[in-house]
Amino acid sequence: RLPGKVVIDETRLYRINATVNGWVTSDLSIAPGVSVKKNQVLATYYSPQLLSAAQSLLHASAVRGRTLKAAPEEAAEPGDEPVPNLNVQQFTESLKNLGMEDHQIEEMIKNRKLIRNVEIISPADGFVLSRNISLGQRFERGTEFYRVADLGHVWILAEVSEADAESLPPGSRVTVTLPRLKKTREATVSSALAAVDPASRTLQLRLEADNPDFLLKPDMFVDLTFELTIPEGTIVPAEAVLRSGLRSAVFVDLGNGRFERRPVVEGARGDDEIQVLSGLGVGERVVVSANFLLDSESRIRNVAGPEEPPATDPVCGMRVDVTASAARSHSGGATWYFCSEQCKRRFEAAPASFLRASSATNAQPRESVAQHSLSGL
Repeated sequence: RLPGKVVIDETRLYRINATVNGWVTSDLSIAPGVSVKKNQVLATYYSPQLLSAAQSLLHASAVRGRTLKAAPEEAAEPGDEPVPNLNVQQFTESLKNLGMEDHQIEEMIKNRKLIRNVEIISPADGFVLSRNISLGQRFERGTEFYRVADLGHVWILAEVSEADAESLPPGSRVTVTLPRLKKTREATVSSALAAVDPASRTLQLRLEADNPDFLLKPDMFVDLTFELTIPEGTIVPAEAVLRSGLRSAVFVDLGNGRFERRPVVEGARGDDEIQVLSGLGVGERVVVSANFLLDSESRIRNVAGPEEPPATDPVCGMRVDVTASAARSHSGGATWYFCSEQCKRRFEAAPASFLRASSATNAQPRESVAQHSLSGL
């Protein structure tokens, strides 16, 4: 699951710019957000440069018409002077390059009447995103009049890690959810090269989605959900994994109140589960609740040094904390611990009698900290 942001499909964004200097002669007050149709008139303007080219076109068209009327058959004979159609075509192309639309040029040639107000029309069906025009405005060449976008097809941008990007090849299907509206759409991963964000060092993935009802609006945030196919492996609940920097670990239940902190290597991550690539075997029990307490206790013990296992007083049989006991004695090549000075004196008076009855607990090697029982929890 990833967050996504809806943006305009840049291949369907149209900027209407002035190609000449002039003045706005009419403004139809089409504001941003208004839906427009292709070839719909948005405003009109006047330009001396266009007027001069239009007059030249009408003159060339009139000369051509008189020539054809005077000698319709002879004009087509080889060796005769050509009908001046070339000039008409030149002036037509000139007017197109200056911003006049075909239907206005055809209307001028047909009616042989000069058109002074040039129409600004919408190049496609869409919505007006911006408007920088007003009645009587003086503008220069290059001024942007309108910006129109076709929102029937949009892009969705998502920042993903390199691992996630590899799992989403071009053509992959992704579910787009609109959180507030509780509606979903389908999107497809584009074949465009994913760009690298220099700040977050993530890849910016582009998705494409049809938007016939215009529910997906520019700058809207959406939720993206996609499925991953991963090989079979060991899966643990997400709560079981503890992270510290680049390291991950779980606590494995060894039984009898003992737990082992086990480093693991994570794989794919789902909503509530994490794949473990190494460090765990199938069937092992892991801690999923209050494991942070185990982690804290383990860190405290590591800082304080290895814990001595409890010993047994060979006289009275009481369990003795070897780190806190001051009563100890050396006999038979081992160190013996006592609950009190009284037990120590009894032992030293006749050690042989107590050694035969005592267990070997005092002489056993220490267990590792990670596997020792955490009685405090």
